[in-house]
Amino acid sequence: MRIAGWSMVYDEKGLIDSNDARVEPRYGDLRGSGTAKGGKTRFTASRERADRSFRNAKQNRGIRRMSRDERKSPRDLMIRKTLLIGALLTAAALTRAGPPFVTDDPEPVEFRHWEVYLGSQYEHRNDGASGTLPHVEVNYGVIPDLQLHLIAPLAFDAPSGASRQFGYGDTELGAKYRFIGEAEGRPQVGVFPLVELSTGDSTRGLGSGHTQIFLPVWLQKSAGSWMTYGGAGYWINPGVGSRNWWFTGWLVQKRVLSNLAVGAEIFHETAQSSGGKSDTKMNVGVIWDLDDTRHILASVGPTIQGPTGYQAYLAFQFTFGPGKAAMLQSALHGGMHEAP
Repeated sequence: MRIAGWSMVYDEKGLIDSNDARVEPRYGDLRGSGTAKGGKTRFTASRERADRSFRNAKQNRGIRRMSRDERKSPRDLMIRKTLLIGALLTAAALTRAGPPFVTDDPEPVEFRHWEVYLGSQYEHRNDGASGTLPHVEVNYGVIPDLQLHLIAPLAFDAPSGASRQFGYGDTELGAKYRFIGEAEGRPQVGVFPLVELSTGDSTRGLGSGHTQIFLPVWLQKSAGSWMTYGGAGYWINPGVGSRNWWFTGWLVQKRVLSNLAVGAEIFHETAQSSGGKSDTKMNVGVIWDLDDTRHILASVGPTIQGPTGYQAYLAFQFTFGPGKAAMLQSALHGGMHEAP
């Protein structure tokens, strides 16, 4: 499943000098300028406890300095300073198209750009419910065509007939690399290996109890307002009674308005434990661009083969590039000196 999140896609328009170029949107014709698209979040535990799958230009030439007439009152400066500190600390401390879908894509975050999600995922089954409330996902374009990835979740487990558990879950680390770019008649192709570190307490249902590895290959092709992507991957799932398993999924998405995209996916998971069962699920989702940097992502869908259940995802996303980070730092530094 995906994790609901908060993400910003930074577009320098309106924030840099008029002679500066606007950052080219990385999501193609389907999502357009300032559209949200993140990495896929996956947080997987054994199927007995409930399956979890949370599956994400030119540089600024300068930042316009505020004139004295534009400066705020001391109270406004303190408010601005507090907000800027919060934004910068979040990015500094945390260093998934994917969300709001489970199926991922091969497209990495642009070089020196960030995606930050604050979200929640929920999965309901006959034997209870589990998910994250909330989780933070961070993606960073470290070099062209290579993205680093982190998910830090607060997890919950609510088994039927037992007490609810809440605490830190398994940490997800990954790196997405696109090795074939999209061209006429050719999809883009990439890999996105993930490592699920066993940082959650498995005795309370908050983690798998073992480090897991996911090795997928993803493809994507766009045509006007349409986009489609998907692929398959193999989960290495150690532990007594556990089985390695396969994930396959595909998605179709269309931009229906300038600030709204809708999509649907179907995905299949083989059995994850000895005596376990495979399942097939589907989701429908929306990506709503509030503006060039803020986005809301949501999806929901049922299990259509296997144990009865459903899953949902909601996230708020921010995306920004090096110009936005520089602006935040400059404004923060100026605000500190301007405050009386």
